[in-house]
Order: sequence, then C-alpha cells, then structure tokens
Amino acid sequence: MFGRKRKPSDFNAEVEAHLELEADRLKEQGLSDEEARMAARRTFGNVTGAQERFYESGRWVWWDQLRQDIRHGLRMLARNPGFTAVAVATLALGIGANSAIFSVVDSFLLRPLPVADPGQITIFDCPQKEGFALPLFSIPDYRDLREETTNVFSGIFSYLTRFDGLSVNGKAERIRTNYISGNFFSTLGVKPAHGRFILPSEGETPGADPVMVLSYTYWKERFGGDPEIVGAKVSVDGHPVTIVGVAPEGFYGMNLLSAPQAYLPLGMAVYGGPAADFITNRAARIVFVGARLQPGESLQQAQALLDSVARRLSQQYSDTDKDLTVKVYPELRARPIPQAGSLVVVLSGLFLGLTAIVLVLGCVNVANILLVRSTAREREMATRAALGAPRSRLVRQLLTESVLLALAGGVAGILFGYWGTHALGSIDLHANLSLQVGLDWRVLAYSLGIAILTGLVVGVVPVLRAASGDLNAILRGGGRGVVGTPQRLRTPLVGTSGRLAHVAYYRRTFRPQPRRCTTNQPRFQSEPCPQSEHGPEGDRVYNGAEPRVLQDSHGARPRAARRLIGQHRPCRSHGLRLQRRHAGDRWVPAAAGPAGTERVVQRDLSRLFPDDAHPYGAWSHVHRRRR
Repeated sequence: MFGRKRKPSDFNAEVEAHLELEADRLKEQGLSDEEARMAARRTFGNVTGAQERFYESGRWVWWDQLRQDIRHGLRMLARNPGFTAVAVATLALGIGANSAIFSVVDSFLLRPLPVADPGQITIFDCPQKEGFALPLFSIPDYRDLREETTNVFSGIFSYLTRFDGLSVNGKAERIRTNYISGNFFSTLGVKPAHGRFILPSEGETPGADPVMVLSYTYWKERFGGDPEIVGAKVSVDGHPVTIVGVAPEGFYGMNLLSAPQAYLPLGMAVYGGPAADFITNRAARIVFVGARLQPGESLQQAQALLDSVARRLSQQYSDTDKDLTVKVYPELRARPIPQAGSLVVVLSGLFLGLTAIVLVLGCVNVANILLVRSTAREREMATRAALGAPRSRLVRQLLTESVLLALAGGVAGILFGYWGTHALGSIDLHANLSLQVGLDWRVLAYSLGIAILTGLVVGVVPVLRAASGDLNAILRGGGRGVVGTPQRLRTPLVGTSGRLAHVAYYRRTFRPQPRRCTTNQPRFQSEPCPQSEHGPEGDRVYNGAEPRVLQDSHGARPRAARRLIGQHRPCRSHGLRLQRRHAGDRWVPAAAGPAGTERVVQRDLSRLFPDDAHPYGAWSHVHRRRR
C-alpha cells in the first residue's frame, strides 16, 4: 500500500523476456518471426491482465479506488459551485443545530467532572416519602455520615450554594458562591492554579477563617488574570475576607448550571445566611453532600452501609431525623439533582429530537437535489457502465460524492455549532445562573458521525436510481431520459418535504386574511331573488337582472353572511350563495362587472354541511364565467 518491493518496470521487462524466449524457441521449430511472436503471446495469455494482477497484488485496491473516487468527487463538486454551496449550507444548518444542542446535553449529562477519577465521585440524596425535596442534609448528619463510613468512602464533603455581594476597591457586585467543607478540594483531587485552597481545619467554627478562593473564569474576567490578587483584602457582605487562591481552569464546582465564582469556608455561611446555630442544629438541612468511593468498593456496599447508618440516626434522633433515608448515586446520574435526573434525560432527548427534524428536512431537500442531479447524469453513468465500469463501482462513486458533500456540511456545521454554543453560553437566564457549554471530542465525534450518516442517507436515493436504471434504454434515449424517466423516487421526497413545510406553516396557511371593502354601497338590500333557468349543460344560468348585492328576502342579515362579507370584497370575480332549504329564502352575492348573461356552476356541499349542522342549510360555492 505504502511501498512496493518490486517495480512495475521490472515485471514488464520479465514478461517481455519470457515472450522473447518463447518466440526464439518457436523460431527454431521453423516458424517465422511474426508467427513466433503471435504464438508466444497466445501461449502466455493476456499480458494486460497479468500486469493488472501484478498491480493489485502489491497494494490495497480498495484504497486506490477510494482515492480515485475522492478525487473525482471533489472535481465534480468543484464543477458545480452553486449546487455545492446550497447543499453545504442546508446540511450545515441541520448539523450545526444538532452540534449546538448536543454540546449542551454533553455538558449536563455526559461530560465527567474535571477532577481526578470522576467515576468514583458520588452524590447523596435524602428522599422524602411524599413530594419532591432537594437532597439537603444538616451539618451534624453530614459529620456522622463522614465519620461512620470511612471504610467505603475515602472522603465525604459538603457544600451549599448562595449569592453574596463582593466589594473590591469600593465596587460591589453580586456573585455566586459555594460555602464548602475544608476537605472539598482535597477529596475531589484538584490542584490550585495560584495560591492555596481552603484547609481541612478551616470552616469548622461559625464566622472563623475569613478566606476565599476565586474560580478561574471569574479571576480572568474580573481581575484580568492578575496573580497579585492572591493575598488581597476584599469584602463579602460587608465582612473582610482574604483571597488565598485560584481554582484550576475548567473546574466549575459540582453543578455546571450554578457554577460558583468564589469558594468560602462553610463556617462563613453564618453571615447573611442561616441561623448562627446551623453548625449544630440537626433540623437545619442546608448542605449538599458528596463523597468519593475508595478503590475497589462498589456502590452496593456503600448503599448497605448508608442504610444502617441512616437507621441508627433515625432511631437516635427521632425528633429531627425520623424516617431518615440516605441514597447514593453516581455523580453522572445525579445531575442536576438525583430526583430530577430522568426528567433531564427526557428533556434532552426532546431537544435532540427537535433538532433532528431540522436535519431530516435538510437531508430531504439535499436528497431531492441530488436526485435531480443524478437524473441529468444518467447518460454519463450509462456510458461508464457500457465501457466496463461495474455497477458497484458507480454506486460507490455516488456515495463518495454525497459523503464528501456531507463532510463539507459537517465542517461548516461544526463552525456553526461553535458559534451556537457561544451564543447559548451568553444567554442571560435572569436567574443568577450560568450556562457554560463548549465543544469537546464528544461533540466533534457526534458531528462527524451524523455528517457521515447524513451523506449515506442523502446518497441512497441517487444510488438506487443508478442501480435500477436500464442501460440500453438510457443510451437509446439520447439524453431524453430526463423527461421520460419515472419519478417513483422523487415524488415521495417532494411529498415529504411538502408535508413537513405544510405542518410548519399550517396556522398561517389557514388563517383568514381580512380585506377591506372598496365600495360605499350597502352590502344588503331586500329585493326578490332573480329567476334562473337551466342551460344546455345542466348548469343554472342567471339573466341580466342578477342583483348586485347580497339579498335577504326577510331583510335580515345572517351572522354567517356578515362574516363572509367582512372577509371578501363584494363579488368581483366570484361569490358564495347561502340557501335556506326549509324556508326557501336565498342570499345571493353581489355581481360586479357589465350586465349580461353569466353561467353559474353550483357545487352542492350538503354532504359536508348537513341541514342540522348549520341554521342556513347547505352552502353552494358559485363560480361565474362568461358564456
């Protein structure tokens, strides 16, 4: 494939030497030079076939054919820049939308925490027998769980989320903060970008240890990445705090949706937050709890131990922890909270399904364009088949062109998705929440996969057409097959695209557009209804005395007629006649235009509007045309 042990010239020289030796032997038997050479060639066989077999024996033929198909496909796309641009833009829209939405799903559901061994991180839940509740624990319960489960968990940490006011050099702003236990960073296994983290001994006493760690993103945005900010004095809710470090880049805490901008010791939460006794009050359930499994320990073993600890706490502290239940979940399954994990999955699937519809629409449109293009290339494909190209090679060539087209759309779609993820990340949720999404290898792999799948899907229809074509009929048609070719494949594509567009514009299509009447004449006058007679074709023919406005023999103005006239001009080119079958009264629309006999074709709609379904019986749609 990448190198050859023997050159083709050596093989050709060997074949010529063999033919010359055979020709010399035949000459010795009395044959002439020409007869000897011809006999030697007949004895050897097909020289070209031997050269082809030598060529195929030294390399991967499919690889060479693939390279040829790719080069030919690129040339064909370059020859039609308009078609290529339209198809790439159509596919890029669908692939880009899917990439942007998948990046959000990936950030919330698939991307692991940026910590050491994220598969070992678990989240605790405290489900209630009735209703829905956040998985919150009291700090005394958290400490009991931490002390009694050391044989299965290497560390248990806690944190609570809040919003505080940060004042730096007299400028105040509101920030998202996490009040964390001292072992938060050490249990997760992250290292500071600058300075240090909160120590395990800090945060045990309410109001003590006024230190703060900034998130990397907030440090870059607010302080410009200045490393000298470590050690600076700031104010949080009016209390002095010292910045001691900066979290690593890419670390956003335990919840992407509420990524904190700063971390403070748990004891500092007493300022502007819970009661002063929240450190010792078992009834104050305010913290989330997470843990890291020890290597070799399973989730089932941890759950069994937590059940026994929860039963003991429920019996010992029945006034506050009655019927306490503790469940443990893998961190990936507990986003954003354990009880809402399945709902998030359903919503994510719904959004992916909606964007998939956009991609399907793009595939249908591009497949229809490719079908038209393949129809125009029928004679080209037939000529290649007549010259000896196998049908499988033609099919592979068409699929290669469609995949190249889809890959170009995929590259453009990834760029569109990159822009879309930044647009989603900049959305103001008006809830003091953050939406940090971006592209990673999962998003790129997903985009590449759907691009290849899209290329195969849009290329199936032209391939089926090329595989089912009649070679002799196409060649005899002399290029006229485009008109006479059956449209069995194109019609479903056009119908599908039309139906989807019909659904998208359904409301606007059937919404009435009112028009203003351009005449000052009254819309009703009470006159006798004109007589009519049947014409030679069985249609009713009205004479020149046809009234010019809607008539009501009783002088009444029916509600249906008011709605009708309010939406249509007074009978410029057509009209509607309302007929009350039981009473024999008629309402005839105004007839504009010069006087003269006009033919009126009546369509009985009684099957659609039965007598008992409308107070005026059947409506007859009237088309007026001159005789």
